[in-house]
Amino acid sequence: MPERITLAIDGGIASAVALEWALARASTTAVDVRLTTIDESGVSVMDSLKQLQAAQALGRAAARFAAVAPLAQVEMVMLRGDAVDRLARESMSADLIVIGSHPVGMLAGLFSATLPLAIAARSACPVVVVPVGWRSSTGPVVVGVDEPTSERAQEFAATEAERLGRELVMVRAWELPPAVTPHLLGVGTVDEAIHDANAELLSSAASSVASRHGALPLREKLSYATPSIALAGGAQKMELVVVGTHHRRGLAEWVHGSVGHELVMHLPCPIAIVPPASLPAVA
Repeated sequence: MPERITLAIDGGIASAVALEWALARASTTAVDVRLTTIDESGVSVMDSLKQLQAAQALGRAAARFAAVAPLAQVEMVMLRGDAVDRLARESMSADLIVIGSHPVGMLAGLFSATLPLAIAARSACPVVVVPVGWRSSTGPVVVGVDEPTSERAQEFAATEAERLGRELVMVRAWELPPAVTPHLLGVGTVDEAIHDANAELLSSAASSVASRHGALPLREKLSYATPSIALAGGAQKMELVVVGTHHRRGLAEWVHGSVGHELVMHLPCPIAIVPPASLPAVA
């Protein structure tokens, strides 16, 4: 069965790079693509100029698919309303949401980077955020190992690594809890115990993935660092970074304080943000 992709299109450079990523995916995976543009003006009827511009952006994207991935089934859709709400609803019937993001430092980029995160915070399916300037690499797929959120993310990452023929790197970041003050380090092997517990968690996660993907090249990486720093190491050579989210925190906290936010704002490679397997219906 073809993978169902909703691709956000607005005619800008961010959606153009997301389009190229989706086209590359269509070369290795059977896909049905829903090219989607959203009018957030709030008026009941889109004015003729905006409607023409939206139709042209969708038409150009459809033409690229016809030229590069002619076997892909393509649908063009113009929606009205809040972009986060509409794409969250789209996610209920999609396998993947793909959206572009401007790099940090651009005035519009802050909003453009925040929008995909707001969508990911409500999405029922994985959201892939593709940064402007993306180029395909021959590097690994990297996934963060985080106890409550990452089981589905690990499976998504392993499947992606198999599809691309790449190594899977499983990263577990660890830090000393605030209660472990510097004068306690080395006393009663507190630091060693915390290190060993994290190493065991990583090993268990890697063994679980290996049991389902036996032929997949897999490497474990235990890093004493924040999750965002651990995952970003060697980012220039990565093909994809995958993280999980549990959707339990408030939207503002998740968007502005999460690992996902730091990575989307700075990583030069795409990041897939994967929700847990079971989610409540979108309100």
